[in-house]
Amino acid sequence: MVDLTQAYHILKGLSTEPLEAIYESEKEYTAQTGIDGRRFSVDKGSGEVKYEPFDWIGFWIEKIDKWKEMYCPELFDDYMEYYKSNKSEQVLARLYKEAYNNSFYCDSNGQSISYYNSSEDLCKIKENWKKIEQTLYKDIREILDDEDIKYPQCVVDKWDDPFYRIKPFMVRNGYTDNGSNKTWVEL
Repeated sequence: MVDLTQAYHILKGLSTEPLEAIYESEKEYTAQTGIDGRRFSVDKGSGEVKYEPFDWIGFWIEKIDKWKEMYCPELFDDYMEYYKSNKSEQVLARLYKEAYNNSFYCDSNGQSISYYNSSEDLCKIKENWKKIEQTLYKDIREILDDEDIKYPQCVVDKWDDPFYRIKPFMVRNGYTDNGSNKTWVEL
């Protein structure tokens, strides 16, 4: 029988990018990466691995009844280790986008506790994404503070909002706000 920790290590070994989440169903564990649109699954009984294109809409429809997001502390440690080992503006922007969006959705009123293994898991997941988001935000601000930037009016108009203060950095690295719920999307 494959447990959560074993499944995490198997799934992590299949991806070149840090995992964003690990989910459990009755029969398997699955993980997603935000970068390459793939989903990896490990059968709990046999340890057999499946690899398939990631159908976001189908997964979220299926997730409501089948999958629960699990708290796995190593996931967050590995996420930050990936950043430290691959430092560049592009990696920082991409990981920040994922961390910010995950933090946002954990906090959103529409996020149901039923998506998680437990309320404790939700709290720990939310806390870890927020901590990562704040660390990466600080690194982005340090980069921007060292530059002489003429901020566009859309940023100046919302200067008190930290989300918009880093927009020039995010835009130059291929991301913008989606306009409807203050999350980051690819340009």
